[in-house]
Amino acid sequence: RDRYLATAPVTRAVFAARPGRVQHMDTRALGLAVVELGGGRRQPGDAIDHAVGLTGIAAIGDPVDAEHPLAMVHARSEDDAEYAARRLLAAIAVGEGHASPPTLIQDVIRREAP
Repeated sequence: RDRYLATAPVTRAVFAARPGRVQHMDTRALGLAVVELGGGRRQPGDAIDHAVGLTGIAAIGDPVDAEHPLAMVHARSEDDAEYAARRLLAAIAVGEGHASPPTLIQDVIRREAP
């Protein structure tokens, strides 16, 4: 990807306020944060900035702490990175104990298929 896509000027790891495991995440809020960074379209004709966005997003059940971030934010400015980091922190719940990801729709369909 580095060969074909531009690199964002600001890359920042976002860490949870306390150690624990990812319990829940609002994926819509994460997607909207990417749109706000410029990585998605608000209007049909809007350009997409392929350099910005989120990478390395921790999955539900993953441990997070001072060494294991929730995700990496790629932004055009420090202000944009800070805004996205706040959105990320609000969208991902971290807590104690085991957490299992929700059942995927494709798994439900497979169980119900003849």
